[in-house]
Amino acid sequence: MATTPTPLPPTAPPKPSWDPQGASRPNPWLRPTIRIRLTLLYGGMFLIAGVVLLTIIYLLAAQALHVGNELPFKLVGGSVQPTNNTCPRSSARAARTSSTRS
Repeated sequence: MATTPTPLPPTAPPKPSWDPQGASRPNPWLRPTIRIRLTLLYGGMFLIAGVVLLTIIYLLAAQALHVGNELPFKLVGGSVQPTNNTCPRSSARAARTSSTRS
């Protein structure tokens, strides 16, 4: 009787010299997703806006302390008159209205 040759088991393909899966990261949950990127972007913008706002408030307060406690206007006989010449149009208007009332 003739013997039939037994089929050979399938062989695995040769392993490539390069890594087909790429370098695996140690912590895949730290991958920068769009949520993390947007959170960092909006957080940074909020921080910058806060710093700008505090700087503006600081500069305005420093200027107010430098000028002193003088009010920019005073009430005389029911009318408002500016105490310094910061707004020349309003002082000219106040002078005209006071001269026309007299």
